[in-house]
Amino acid sequence: MSEIQFAELNGSGLVQVSPRGMRGTRLFHVFDYGEASAFVESLLGVTFTEEEVITRSSPAPFADGSPLYCTNARIEGLGQVEQDISGGPSYLGGAKVTANYETLTYDPDTESPSNPELGPYVSESLSIGGRSVALPREGFHWSDGRPLSSSDRLPGKLLPQADYRLTRHKVPELPKALLFSMIGKVNANNFSDAAAETLLFLGADATRDHAGNGSEAWQIELHFRYEPLGHNNVFRSETGAFELVKTQVGDHKLYPTADFTTLLPEASS
Repeated sequence: MSEIQFAELNGSGLVQVSPRGMRGTRLFHVFDYGEASAFVESLLGVTFTEEEVITRSSPAPFADGSPLYCTNARIEGLGQVEQDISGGPSYLGGAKVTANYETLTYDPDTESPSNPELGPYVSESLSIGGRSVALPREGFHWSDGRPLSSSDRLPGKLLPQADYRLTRHKVPELPKALLFSMIGKVNANNFSDAAAETLLFLGADATRDHAGNGSEAWQIELHFRYEPLGHNNVFRSETGAFELVKTQVGDHKLYPTADFTTLLPEASS
């Protein structure tokens, strides 16, 4: 690795501690994009061919004396791209390498890494807040009984909502067709403690990592919008409540429902 020209970037050296153990992240700038793969191999302690891993050594530690070792890394091209039909793209700005470090289930200096790494698992995050909506005048009147006029300000209300993210880690393949088919749909049944039709699937962010055992795995962050009043319910002036609405033609709900458990096979495995 000493022959490869690189520098560590600002923001590097992040360490996270949880009941699962410690995890760390380091950020590198490899000056020559063509050397980025070799740089990652040196971090992982492996050398790849197109068919198999041909050599293996100890993965790079997070720092001297650290219990964290590099288990996967991501390469991103920097700057203007030069396309070579025979050799693929090359980036004039080199490459950014995001290296992730974890505690290992074996001693990298004395034991074989044949023990399987932590398999697919799920993490979640939640951002709770609200959204302000304007309600129709027809559903309200002044305290003296007079209806609101067209010159009166529309009543407003803050409705609770949350941005909910489920992240699938170490997923072998990216289910692109499934993800596209679920966008704009709500949960047909209770899902992740959310009642039916209160979770709207917005889409996903996906990143593929080069794993230390020579395989590749995806990290898929699923994005949902949670509204406890229900995504298919709208304020009704006559009743002063949020009620289910359907289309005039076909009697369809605003958002179709879907089985969200297909997005999270780990939960049923």
